[in-house]
Amino acid sequence: MRGRKYIVVIVLSWLIALSLAFALAFDRSRMERAEIAHAQALAERGAEIFAQNCIVCHGVAGQGHVGPPLNVPGLKGDPREDTDLYEMLYNTIAHGRPGTSEPTWYMLENGSWASYTAMPAWSQEAGGTLNEQHLRAVVHFIMMGDWNSVNRHVPPANLIVDESGRMDRDAMIARLPAGSGLSDAASVRGREIFVDRACIACHSIGGLGATVGPDLSKVGSWAANLTEDEWRAFLEAWISDPTQVENRLPGYWSNYGGPILDVSDLPQPSEPPPTQMPRLGLSEEEIHDLVTYLLSLR
Repeated sequence: MRGRKYIVVIVLSWLIALSLAFALAFDRSRMERAEIAHAQALAERGAEIFAQNCIVCHGVAGQGHVGPPLNVPGLKGDPREDTDLYEMLYNTIAHGRPGTSEPTWYMLENGSWASYTAMPAWSQEAGGTLNEQHLRAVVHFIMMGDWNSVNRHVPPANLIVDESGRMDRDAMIARLPAGSGLSDAASVRGREIFVDRACIACHSIGGLGATVGPDLSKVGSWAANLTEDEWRAFLEAWISDPTQVENRLPGYWSNYGGPILDVSDLPQPSEPPPTQMPRLGLSEEEIHDLVTYLLSLR
């Protein structure tokens, strides 16, 4: 009888031990799933915040233009494990980067662009609009989010509409900045092309338009060390066929706002993601007239 009780105790002990082990394993698995779900939820929230605040500089697909590309392998990772990368992204977004208040590009001797454009500080402590949870969400999105999800959250374009709710073409053309140093005819012609050829569907000038592409309000002065003819040649080639333009955006980014005098010790810039800018099919005359207007925006 004692032997039978002994066996029952042993069996019960093993069952209890197995039950505890199973419960611990299940609980650990549940916690891991909860952590993954929380990280994914943060990334989804981050996509929305990114669309509302960041695409005008970094692009709707993270491809970069005024700001550096973010949709690159070097910025991918697990926020829980890649802590150095996480902290770098968090601190950069929170505290910004010094530089010029307007986009400023320099053409270097090797044919690459360098940018000295400031990035604003986004944390509320530094005078920005994002709290700690917002900042964490954006970092999670950059590191592990789906760039295709940004499109769902892009803010609507700022357009003047008529009584039927359609864009008022004539009012838009009249309200866009006239530019400087242009005849009235040249200014109107450039604005007509900007509106009629759907540039305004992605870009904004003077607060009118969309934020999918960069704000072009002062694009005429972006290239600080090129002549107007050299900058015109770049812009005309870009608008004609963006896919054929090399060095479409800066490969070097200053962390202090000063000139890069020697790039020999700097790593070669990586190939940026493909541009989202389509080939618009404008005639040579339209491109010339549009760029004439863009060059006047300073």
